[in-house]
Amino acid sequence: GCNFLAFNQGAKDETHRAWFRDASFRRAVAHALDVDSMIGIVFNGLGIRQCSPLSPATPFYFLGGTPCYGYDPARARELLAGLGFRDRDGDGFLEDAAGGEAEFSLFTNAENPERVEMAGMIREDLARLGLKVHFLPLEFNSLVVRLTATRDWDAILIGLTGEADPHFGANVWRSQGSLHFW
Repeated sequence: GCNFLAFNQGAKDETHRAWFRDASFRRAVAHALDVDSMIGIVFNGLGIRQCSPLSPATPFYFLGGTPCYGYDPARARELLAGLGFRDRDGDGFLEDAAGGEAEFSLFTNAENPERVEMAGMIREDLARLGLKVHFLPLEFNSLVVRLTATRDWDAILIGLTGEADPHFGANVWRSQGSLHFW
């Protein structure tokens, strides 16, 4: 299985939707996250960084060459600055190009202590970058309702397990799939 952070590219808030659809914003967040520390602390080093939806453990499907955005806070700041994010009021948090607060909500399922710990680390990493993240762990069924019914979420830390053959994950990976929620 794997855990991943997803942004709602169909967010109800049009400002958030614009941020989340921008590849530079998503790359900035990827560079801001100290994934190796998460693996070391949360999983006692018993995990790997996976830069593709397909695991290197399935070499028939994994072709390699997928970009991997390593921990690089300076690059993250550079990417956000290029999008107009600046700390205009000196409070330590960024505002976007229109002057709005650079903040969003992050959800995960409360029953999963590893994800709750990872989400806390994500919040801290992004706060160091100047992004304000409101973290709220939810009961799993409430989380699923937000994901699939109301679509009322900004970002989510969630995971998937299943068959190594990507065909069996078509409902996740295809944009028309019932579990393709980003």
